[in-house]
Amino acid sequence: MRIIALVVPWLVLVASVAGCGGGEGSSSSSSSSGGGAPGCTADEISLEGGECVTPGVPPELCAKGFEPSRGFSCEPVLPASPCADGEMAVPGEAVCRKVAACPDGDYGDAPDEPATEYVNTTTSCAAQDTDCGSKVKPWPTIQAAVKHAATGAMIAIAAGKYAEDVSVTKNGLRLRGRCPDLTRIVGQDAMLAALTVGPTANGASVTGVSVEGPSVGVWVQRVKDVVLDRIWIHDTEGAALSVGVTTGSATTQLRITGALIERAHGYGLVVVGAQATMEATVVRHTMPFTQSGKYGLGAYVTSSLDSGDPADFALQGSVIEDSYLSGVAAFGAGVTIEGSVVRDTHSDAPSGQLGVGVAISPVVMWKQTGKLTVRSSLLERNHGFGAVSYGGELELEGVVVRATDGQQADGLGGIGIGSGPEKTSGTASPLTVKSCLIEQNRTSGISVYGTQATIDRTRVLDTQPDEHDKSFGFGLTAAALKVAAHVDVTSSLFERSHDAGIVVRDSDVTVTGCVIRDTLTQVSDGRFGDGLSVIASPGAASAHLTSSRIEKSARAGLSSFGGAVELGSTSIVCSAFDIDGETVFGKAPSFQTHDGNHCGCPDAADECHVQSAGLEAPEGIAGP
Repeated sequence: MRIIALVVPWLVLVASVAGCGGGEGSSSSSSSSGGGAPGCTADEISLEGGECVTPGVPPELCAKGFEPSRGFSCEPVLPASPCADGEMAVPGEAVCRKVAACPDGDYGDAPDEPATEYVNTTTSCAAQDTDCGSKVKPWPTIQAAVKHAATGAMIAIAAGKYAEDVSVTKNGLRLRGRCPDLTRIVGQDAMLAALTVGPTANGASVTGVSVEGPSVGVWVQRVKDVVLDRIWIHDTEGAALSVGVTTGSATTQLRITGALIERAHGYGLVVVGAQATMEATVVRHTMPFTQSGKYGLGAYVTSSLDSGDPADFALQGSVIEDSYLSGVAAFGAGVTIEGSVVRDTHSDAPSGQLGVGVAISPVVMWKQTGKLTVRSSLLERNHGFGAVSYGGELELEGVVVRATDGQQADGLGGIGIGSGPEKTSGTASPLTVKSCLIEQNRTSGISVYGTQATIDRTRVLDTQPDEHDKSFGFGLTAAALKVAAHVDVTSSLFERSHDAGIVVRDSDVTVTGCVIRDTLTQVSDGRFGDGLSVIASPGAASAHLTSSRIEKSARAGLSSFGGAVELGSTSIVCSAFDIDGETVFGKAPSFQTHDGNHCGCPDAADECHVQSAGLEAPEGIAGP
């Protein structure tokens, strides 16, 4: 019941947003034999044909800037300590650096072209002059240079503080500062943003400046092929960067690369009904709004609530850290995260709830479910959920989800990956988890509520109890939420979970070629500790277990509480009870066995027998 209670805060909080525009367990492997097959190591599992595979993230799925680790993980190369203000590092960089170097000369490496307009605060050009723009007599403001520049011209900007709001409204203009440390645009709150690009600025680019101010930092609207390169957006009272439109129908396309976004308020990045790509960029220390104390999301991506225009966002080789409520939140949008790190998201400041790494939800009014794809990335030290979907499609491949903590208000949650239907529409949330490492999370490594999920070649390690009262700690949860969950698990390992390795409540799970190992008791009271537990309470529950191995469970290797179990070619080794069946809600357990099942200790050499020892079912994760 308490896990499901996390769903409601997420839906309430994200609905209001949409309206606004190290673990306690060891991570080393045990010395048990892998999958019960000769020749397989402790880190491997035997496939049906005898092949040994290693669940987790294989070396070939390590993205640029990540290195293989332990044979089943990829870790980003990043500095051990946080970078100072104005410095950054993206995966592959072990040392902090400035956003961009400062070349020699007043205008750095800006090309001297016939149509170049020059800007310098030390100029002799007066405000009323019209014959400025040369190196000898540059413009005093960036806006004056924009006004007089020809389409496609270069605007070279010397070092200095430019206290103005800049609006770029000509196609192809290229603004280039000497470097972000020295060329500063300081907004004056006279317009929507310190720097606005568009409309009528297709193909424009901005390079080598810093932007700060009392409102939005950079606003890009109704333009295509805009590039922001090596800029530093910081200390804005509104969003650092806003992309797209909220009314009407228009296409906005932006590419931001090599940038640093820090200490924005409300949102680091907002993408509304637009297309944006962010590469080799750091978004950090996004703070809640000063007055309301709300939000503080690293990146917020949504289809237009007014027009229904879709949004697409790609995050590549980047870091989003130290946000509030959610590192990346998508609503009815297409979002791809690759080779990136999302970490250290705090719970919502006013309520202390959530603090999700990445999240996807639909925009119900436009019937847009959206899809969030995460590949070869790290989600670490977030709160509530590492990754969660309610009504959107969620797919993870080659991802490490680690050390998710409970939400800061009450310690509930800490789930690695969660998926369930959208509350009002019932829209399903298909979940795919492939070749991932899910470790040192809390409450449940993976939780699937009332939807479909596929889990393949994934390693779930050291799931800890929740922080609230030290209960739970499941490796995988499949539970009904109005409707049953249906989960297919293949070639995966669940090791050192608490309470149960896999728990199925009023749902259906198929387990093929998996290992469930070293399941521990519930920390709070020393109860439970089943490898696989199937619970009908009071709906139908079933599990189909083939070519798998359950070993060293603290209580039962396999337990059924009124559920239906089908078992074939499976070994249950060294558990207090091999198979236990109990009648609950007037439902007797049923077992259908096929050839190849063996039980015993230290080896699975005996026939398996069902007994009823009066065991109690693991406690509640089902919804009302």
